Amino acid sequence: MSYNVTQRRRKHSYLDDLESFYYVFCWLICGYNGPRDSRVKTPDALKALESKDGGESKLLHLQNPFDLPVQSWFGPSIHELAVQLHDFCQSRLEASGPCPDADRDYAEYLGHIKDTIVNLAPEEEANFGNEDTAKLAAIENLATEFFRKRKIGEMDIDMEEPERKRPVWSQVAGNIEPPRRSKRLSRAQVGTKRKRRK
Repeated sequence: MSYNVTQRRRKHSYLDDLESFYYVFCWLICGYNGPRDSRVKTPDALKALESKDGGESKLLHLQNPFDLPVQSWFGPSIHELAVQLHDFCQSRLEASGPCPDADRDYAEYLGHIKDTIVNLAPEEEANFGNEDTAKLAAIENLATEFFRKRKIGEMDIDMEEPERKRPVWSQVAGNIEPPRRSKRLSRAQVGTKRKRRK
């Protein structure tokens, strides 16, 4: 949950969703040290972000440089992505208005993820089948599911490459576009639709 939502400072917007994804991403890279059952003791910094006064902790976290303990398994590229997403959320902390520039913001946010995937590609190519593949798959799955559940948009995946079969992450990395905004129904409209179905 974003700082704005916990403090009810302004109407919920897509920026709150992007900030929430950032916290989920931090939970993944700070709370796990590898695939499968590799959960580590929850760092105190993460506990503070989910406490009852988590809103204030999130504000302090975003007002300061990124300082969460990223697990070593994820490596420097993933740590750099966390810093970039932190800086993105930090720069939009005081954003006001309905949607400052959704297309630009989504392009920038997803661009950071895409760049990280591209930066990890040489490692993955050199060590095909090693842990880097699992890292990329974890990030790809997390981002894709988050945006799909939020109905933010679809990613086009180019499945054609005649020379050799490319890993899924590289197919996605080459074709990430800013998501399209979907029409949101009011609570009254949703209630009306439910009544009609009965």
